[in-house]
Amino acid sequence: MTLVHKGKRWVEILHLACFSIVLISEAHSQNLLNNHSFEQIDSNVRQDCSIGVGYLDALSAWEGFNTVDFVHQNFPFTNRSGSQKIAPHTGKSMIGLYLIDCGEGWLPEYLFQQLSVPVREGKKYRLSFYLHFRSRDGFYPRKISFNLSDENPCIALAAGKLKGGKVDIEIEPSKRVDDYWLFFSKEFVAASDANYIIAGSFETQPKTFRKKGKDLEKGIYVFIDDVELVALEYVAPIPDVSAILTEQTANQPDTMASKIVVSRQDTLATVSPLTDFGALPTVSFEYNSFSINPYYQKILSETAANLLRRGCPIVVIGHTDNTGSDEHNEQLAYKRARAVADFLMSKSLPKERITIVSQGSKTPLASGEDDFSRSMNRRVEITQKCN
Repeated sequence: MTLVHKGKRWVEILHLACFSIVLISEAHSQNLLNNHSFEQIDSNVRQDCSIGVGYLDALSAWEGFNTVDFVHQNFPFTNRSGSQKIAPHTGKSMIGLYLIDCGEGWLPEYLFQQLSVPVREGKKYRLSFYLHFRSRDGFYPRKISFNLSDENPCIALAAGKLKGGKVDIEIEPSKRVDDYWLFFSKEFVAASDANYIIAGSFETQPKTFRKKGKDLEKGIYVFIDDVELVALEYVAPIPDVSAILTEQTANQPDTMASKIVVSRQDTLATVSPLTDFGALPTVSFEYNSFSINPYYQKILSETAANLLRRGCPIVVIGHTDNTGSDEHNEQLAYKRARAVADFLMSKSLPKERITIVSQGSKTPLASGEDDFSRSMNRRVEITQKCN
């Protein structure tokens, strides 16, 4: 009986482990792109930098630069596949664009959208999509690229100054075919934070492979369908704490003074009571970490410059979520506050002006027990007193 009981118990544990793995996989596999298969149509949408050709203005979430084509079976637009009669990979819709101008007079075209969740520097992602070439074109591209940028693509592309990290997808010899949809996938580490993804060719003189045949066109026109961008590891959300702080301030004018009770203090300067301090940016942290994300390093660099000019004393207050012991949380909160203080001092802020405070999990910003609420509580607050 004991062996049977233990056997059943192990089966239950294995089932639970497998279920947990599935949940984690699903959490990480969210597509960061809206309308990834181009099936959602919104007649009220009007894009602001695409030329009104090819019905792209009816496509939800996506925009185009120059004359990108939205090919849908319900729209009376000529499918540029010609006699090939290329159908979408899935559904009723696909995108067509001139990837490279090889002398046909067509400008290179770009497809882009604002991501549903920003890409974070240093995190691992997977980009995948389906591509179909035309048999009537005389060239294959050596690669197709996706740019991950924090700039508005309409403005950046028009100015010819698009910045950001590029993900290059090489077109291998086995995929230089025109007869069927080709699947491409690449894993990469984001080179910078980004809010937009842009597909196209970003070389001033792109390299190509010439096809064999007669009477072929010089441009390279491609069809794209089913695009996915997936995070392969947990990415802590960047909380919008301003709305919560505004709500708290409206309900309790002395929220900061009433909630902060110092449990550990490393005093580098003599400062006045916390009720006199004004709020500064809040820095969020990933689970059980005191490393400062590059997104917040940029914000802290600007904050340090402003604090240097003002010359006020500063308090750096560390917080955690409620998932650890009180002792662990108090130490972790201190490490987070210390990391922020060290970063500010690396930007020439005098240590004599800084006080470090650990709050542990005692003063949560959000009261929920879900992952998002806990991510809001993993933070460091910076306050200052200016006479």
